[in-house]
Amino acid sequence: MAAWGESLDKSNKIEFLADTCGAFTKAIDLELDATPLLGNVRCKRFSMVVEGGKVKALSVEPDGTGLTCSRAEDVLKVAVQWKPEGRRKRERPKTTWRRTAEAEAATMGQSWGTLRTLAQDREKWGDFVAALVAHGKKGSE
Repeated sequence: MAAWGESLDKSNKIEFLADTCGAFTKAIDLELDATPLLGNVRCKRFSMVVEGGKVKALSVEPDGTGLTCSRAEDVLKVAVQWKPEGRRKRERPKTTWRRTAEAEAATMGQSWGTLRTLAQDREKWGDFVAALVAHGKKGSE
């Protein structure tokens, strides 16, 4: 692994790691049963770009052995193209399922607490949902 790393990364900016016991492979569920060919379980072929201890990109070969996304050139492309500052901000969505449900229930004169109580009784909940669907059909016509 060290020789491979030295031949591909002269600047020593990439850390190449080996999973000699297969513990990591098992933990991330990338085991490949190669017992008939090689006599034991191996790791599927994959590449992972990690920055600051967090996985930024994970590419797993579809058949576990090919060379479609885990070649060194492909990994370096992903690593070089990674722009954390260009990512979309993660914030709460303006419309959530609960807010939508509360708004629809309010049109029928119900509150969130009432909905929770209704949900405990299957019959009443079924009647409420049927009325809500009927109300929605009237509004869309």
